[in-house]
Amino acid sequence: MTANGSAPLRVVPLGGLGEIGLNCLVLECGRAAIAIDCGLMFPEMHMLGIDLVIPDFDYVRQLGERFLGFVITHGHEDHIGALPYALRDLNVPVYAPPMAAGLVREKLREHKLDDEPGGGDEPFDEARLREVGQGGVRLLLSDSTNADVPGVSGSERTVAAALRARIAGAKNRVVVAIFSSNTARMRSVVEATRDAGKKLLLLGRGVHTHARLAADAAIVPDTASFLLPADGAQAVPRGQLVAIATGTQGEPAAALARLAEGTHPALRLEPGDEVLLSSRVIPGSELRVAAIV
Repeated sequence: MTANGSAPLRVVPLGGLGEIGLNCLVLECGRAAIAIDCGLMFPEMHMLGIDLVIPDFDYVRQLGERFLGFVITHGHEDHIGALPYALRDLNVPVYAPPMAAGLVREKLREHKLDDEPGGGDEPFDEARLREVGQGGVRLLLSDSTNADVPGVSGSERTVAAALRARIAGAKNRVVVAIFSSNTARMRSVVEATRDAGKKLLLLGRGVHTHARLAADAAIVPDTASFLLPADGAQAVPRGQLVAIATGTQGEPAAALARLAEGTHPALRLEPGDEVLLSSRVIPGSELRVAAIV
């Protein structure tokens, strides 16, 4: 693609095109190249023995010094999950907005890459991006899951109202299972719990991490006055407890599966308690989710 005699723009998707996950798009122009996102994909049912699927970074490696770094759009696993594998041998910066930058730091720390060259993050200069855009846009790419499905997507406001009604009216415990990265949904649950005068319990490492980073970024309200420690949940009256849990896709080691099996150390559900699966089922996870239900 060329415009007004300028250098050609080359678009090379390494993953995420026509599939759920694995988002990584390389843009080349002249002597410069960047990658938009660096995500992974969880294996489908037929991929026995495979833990994760990541892009093939050989194309990026052969760019050499032309490759200037990764630009992250947001902090979901299908957009940042493969960064630790890419940065093991690519000495480049990562540019990300604040919430995503925090998640990237956590991920690199887990992989012991936080002190490696190129393993840190760079502040995302939104003002500069806006300035460049005002100079003219040559290519617009828009990505949205289910964009080709007719109809209108529901709003978070509608979901929040439904959650608020269920939580306020519940006579027993309520467990809301969400994608831990869905901070808008987390905010809805937190606000409904606070306004109902109930106590909040976080179950799952991912929920704890995202809740902490979202609070730092002022995305969710402060929970200090009504957040429970794990060892105090069982003693709270059943009608006063709301839990946010990981494991919406039936992952066997996640909090929701352990609650279903009665093996979670922090909480044991009883008849009359309510579990809300506040998420869509990712294709390929149907059998695992059915087993949890």
